[in-house]
Amino acid sequence: MKKVLSYFLIILVFFTSLFFINNKPNNQINLTYNTQFNNEDSQSSVKEFLWGGKALRYFLYKHSDAQTNKSFNQFTDNLLGNFEIVFKYKTKHGYRQNDYITDQQSEEFKHAILSSILVTSEYGSTSPEEFFAESFSRYVSANEKQKNLTWYLLEHFFTKTFYKLKQQNIGILPSNNIETNWKKIKNVIDNETDVLYKYELEPDNNLDDKYDRLTPSDLGYQELYYKDLIDTNHVHITSGYIYGYNSPQYVYDTVNYIYNKIFSKQIANLDFLNTNRNVLSAKKFIYYYDDNKDIFSDYMKLNLYKPKNVVKQNESEPFFKNFDQLDEYWKQKSRFNFGNSSAILIKQNFENIWNAIPSPKTLYTDYFDLNALKTNTVHLFNILQKVTHNNLDKIFINLILTNDSRFRINNNVLDEKIKGITSTSFSKNTASASYSYVLVKADSFNKKENQEQYNRSWFASNNQFQTLNHEFGHVLDSFLALNHYQEKLNKTNFSSLNFWADRQQSNLYQGNIVVNKNRNWTLYAIFIIGVIGINLAILIMYIGYNKIFKPKNKKVIRIE
Repeated sequence: MKKVLSYFLIILVFFTSLFFINNKPNNQINLTYNTQFNNEDSQSSVKEFLWGGKALRYFLYKHSDAQTNKSFNQFTDNLLGNFEIVFKYKTKHGYRQNDYITDQQSEEFKHAILSSILVTSEYGSTSPEEFFAESFSRYVSANEKQKNLTWYLLEHFFTKTFYKLKQQNIGILPSNNIETNWKKIKNVIDNETDVLYKYELEPDNNLDDKYDRLTPSDLGYQELYYKDLIDTNHVHITSGYIYGYNSPQYVYDTVNYIYNKIFSKQIANLDFLNTNRNVLSAKKFIYYYDDNKDIFSDYMKLNLYKPKNVVKQNESEPFFKNFDQLDEYWKQKSRFNFGNSSAILIKQNFENIWNAIPSPKTLYTDYFDLNALKTNTVHLFNILQKVTHNNLDKIFINLILTNDSRFRINNNVLDEKIKGITSTSFSKNTASASYSYVLVKADSFNKKENQEQYNRSWFASNNQFQTLNHEFGHVLDSFLALNHYQEKLNKTNFSSLNFWADRQQSNLYQGNIVVNKNRNWTLYAIFIIGVIGINLAILIMYIGYNKIFKPKNKKVIRIE
């Protein structure tokens, strides 16, 4: 019996060791890492698996007159010609025209330049991914006065075009299949016949028949005393509403960002660039801008108009009626421990972070109005459900607010300028996005700072919570890259015993979130039941063995 008990102990220790090894939270390996910077000198690094930004840029280009506008084509052709000259004289291995530029790059460049006129965001010009997120932020953050012509084009894309693209089941855009999938994307956009609006770059003066006039103040801009530092020998000092293509600084920076992104392979072969990696010469550009500023001003005209007699869509009931309902919905979606714990704790997280701000709260840079944040979040999630046809739960796994001044990721402390992060996992096996979660710093809700960034066209929105809205633009971009096969796998994975336990806020983020971690008691219970069951089975076998095989005592007859 002592041997049997020793055997039980060995089994117990063995299974316990396996359990604690297997129950360690797995660190997620992210193949994409979308980061929002609050500074014009920073760029994010994102694997080019996502394609929503390129699709949106093409949509805006398609629904403008850029293709036939003479001045726009001269402008972009001049920029392409400038890059050719730079490439020819500064390349490391000698200039070879066949290696210079593809038709696809040329098209993408024109789409990006046009889009930077309609959606005024320098940050959005740093990559297609950031353009998509900034455009979604512009769409979801706008108040009634800010709904100009561009907003109505964005509304069509996000409420109609988006899901048509999702139904193409493209997944991520691997390099060996870009051409085929890009044709699918273009076909969807080309075949749409219900887009009601078109952006004219040099519209007629008689706009009041079709449009209501807006002011820069309606769009949320404030007057600036503005100094352009493109070239120290040619400093422009102006005042007024200087945003978008009305600002030479914006045009100069935007063009250089687009150069660096679209022609990154060619730029890698250049002998040198200036410290800011600017392809465009500042001195030459400022003269060019001065000669063409009236044309650039015309490009911005329709940003100050909204369509008259807009036919409002039949609005369905909002998915979430209030914040408590929203919170409960995601708690139910992320249950573990026999339904007693949840991974997604939006309300608890928000309230705990707000309560952690010292009094008087308004003196601190990370102060925000808690009720305003809740209202914005309900509006945001209702739009997300509308855009995804109530399928946000197929991609979204958590939202985390922190009051850290710097993000703490994988034992690294990130730059304090980073205000939000969207982390997306991809599956190479299924060629698809898998799931996303969002991290946001409370100090990103600083009203004054957001307004300043908006005034100088770094962000597309002056909404106090634009960082939160922006990051969920990245989630939508990932949703487009989620294919049907991965959706089926997610359905299984999301219902597994330990998926949500491993994706609690404290497992996804190492910094301060003021939310306690719950143990995964479901697995503990299963383990204990399993061990007891195994031990009982062995005990039964042992007893049975003794009954069947143990020799019986024979009667001994003694002869005296």
